Amino acid sequence: DRDVWVLREADAEAVQLLSEWRQEKWRSRRAHDVSRWDAATVQTFVSNLQLPGIVRLPSTMTGNQLARLSRRALCGLCSDEATGQALHEALLEERAASREAGAATAERNARMTALGKHKVHVLLEGA
Repeated sequence: DRDVWVLREADAEAVQLLSEWRQEKWRSRRAHDVSRWDAATVQTFVSNLQLPGIVRLPSTMTGNQLARLSRRALCGLCSDEATGQALHEALLEERAASREAGAATAERNARMTALGKHKVHVLLEGA
C-alpha cells in the first residue's frame, strides 16, 4: 500500500514538471506571435531593434494592428524608406520564428500523445 502511494506521488511530480515545461514552451511560442502582442510589447519590440531611423507608431498600436500593415504602410510610419524596410524584415523574421515554434510544438505534442497511447515506435522513428 505504501509503494502505491509513493508511485502516485512520483507520477504527480512528473506530471507537474511536464505541465510546467509545456507552459514554458507555450509562452516562448506565444512571444513570437506578433498578432497577440499588446501595445507595450510592440513598443518594446520596436525600441529594441537597431533601426537606422525613427519609427512613429501610435502608442496604442497592438501587434494585431501592426501585423496587418503592409510594407508600404510601415514605411509611411517611419522617417525613411530604409527604416521601414528594416522594420518590415524584422516583422517577417518574427513571423518565421512563430511558424517554426508552432511546428516544433505540434511535433512535440504529437510525440507526447503517441507516448500516452504507448506508441514508442514514434519516438524511435524521429531519432
